[in-house]
Amino acid sequence: MDKLIDFAAQELPDQIRILQDIEQTQNQEAVFPLFKILEKIPDKDPIHYLVKNTLHTLLAQNEEKTIQGLASENALTRKICIFVSGQRQFRSAGPALVDLALREKDPALLLEILSALAQIKPVEALKIFRDHATDSAPLIAALSIEMLGNYADADAIEILCQIITESESEQRYEECEWTTAKAIESLAKLGAKPAIAFLVSRLHHKNPTARRMIHEKLIEIGAPAIPLLADISVKGDKDQKLFAARIMGAIGDKAGGEALVKTLDQCDADDLNLKVTIYEALGQVSFLKGLICLVDGLSNEKQDLALMAIVTSLNQQANPGVTNKIKELIAPDTAQSRKIIQTVIAAKAVQLFEALYEDPGIAQKMMNQIVESNDEEIIATFRQKLKMIANTRSQADALLLEKLTVAKEGIKILVVDDSASMLLFYRNILAELNAAVTTAENGKQALDHLSGGQTFDLIITDINMPIMDGVALTREIRSDPYSADIPIIMVTNESENSQATLAKKTGINGFVIKPFTPDSLIKKIKEFL
Repeated sequence: MDKLIDFAAQELPDQIRILQDIEQTQNQEAVFPLFKILEKIPDKDPIHYLVKNTLHTLLAQNEEKTIQGLASENALTRKICIFVSGQRQFRSAGPALVDLALREKDPALLLEILSALAQIKPVEALKIFRDHATDSAPLIAALSIEMLGNYADADAIEILCQIITESESEQRYEECEWTTAKAIESLAKLGAKPAIAFLVSRLHHKNPTARRMIHEKLIEIGAPAIPLLADISVKGDKDQKLFAARIMGAIGDKAGGEALVKTLDQCDADDLNLKVTIYEALGQVSFLKGLICLVDGLSNEKQDLALMAIVTSLNQQANPGVTNKIKELIAPDTAQSRKIIQTVIAAKAVQLFEALYEDPGIAQKMMNQIVESNDEEIIATFRQKLKMIANTRSQADALLLEKLTVAKEGIKILVVDDSASMLLFYRNILAELNAAVTTAENGKQALDHLSGGQTFDLIITDINMPIMDGVALTREIRSDPYSADIPIIMVTNESENSQATLAKKTGINGFVIKPFTPDSLIKKIKEFL
């Protein structure tokens, strides 16, 4: 083109006008002359970017010239055409890009080629991605692993499983590498039984982040994962049974509910952790046998935490049949009936409360328990519910609660746990310390409390939680100078040795092993306050 012959000698304003004219007229004859000009302009020269941008604009409308540029001897020309091929998803660029990928030795440029192939997704590129899934360059490996899932490559299952297995080695398990995360995602996308079976076998992955991802992906997979989860809930170790129960509850399928009932029937009478987990999970699955199981547990369970889980679950599925059965249980004045009433109030089970309140005798017992709780949150919750019931007795009771004065709170404790029953259990225990208790369902919520300006004398956190686990939470707290010195107690299962070791390295002050008694928790708290 004549106007480009002396382009380099032009002043910058004139160069800009020439480029604008070429873009506006979509003058495709300027493509290769512009490539020649670009080769001679230093990267840091302002006009270099403008020429490159004009080329992007022209090539985006010309697939043929873009493919020709991929065969250029000039590296910069190839690089621009690689980018445009991927951005515009030029399908005819697939074979040329595959050929470039096979020959390219520079990791940075290879990554750009693979990125373009990932956007186009030609069939012939699958082998390229499979070959690079174990590349020594993490970004190349992660992209390749992700694409194996996008291609639904069943032949890659063994590769993906091996990547996850190796991530649990003593040298690597402390961090969840990007390649591990991508391998978990890709296995879940495949959805084949061997892929699901492998994910189920890694329910207790050594790294908390990888473990959380595996659980989330199995929940997304849903019903197809239940037979494998049901099997491991019977044959697996203690941790696997716990995790399988949580996941089946979150899936919410009746088949999972049947498996939960079977696991409960077979579990040891003193395995409180597993029983609580199953009772909570049954609250997420709506089916008759599950309700019967929960009501039976209400009659037989003596442990406060187990009763808390049962009441919380029944509150989610309250119906006339359930409430009538509960009325029969608590009508006589027995130790168990008093425990049930105490638990209904402590759990803030407002749906059950409203149904039970119809019985004047039970209503009075519940009101007495609300007053005895001396808990501002409990009092406020039931005061609001009584106002909504809106009859003469409820209005009088609401007025009574309005006049209550709650004792001034003392130490401030943040409790982090994804179990609603555990959070309520902590509130009951910590009432003995006259503590101001703030709760969070995961590490992210806990950080929101801290970043919002709240201050705490102590933090109690579970280790396994969705969104952000206890180890990741501790890292964040310790990295912030405003919260770095807060004592942190982590609650773990006795078998989680690798997680306990990892937690110590992140700055945990103490541990409490599940299941624990109220006295043991208070004793541990007093070590730091």
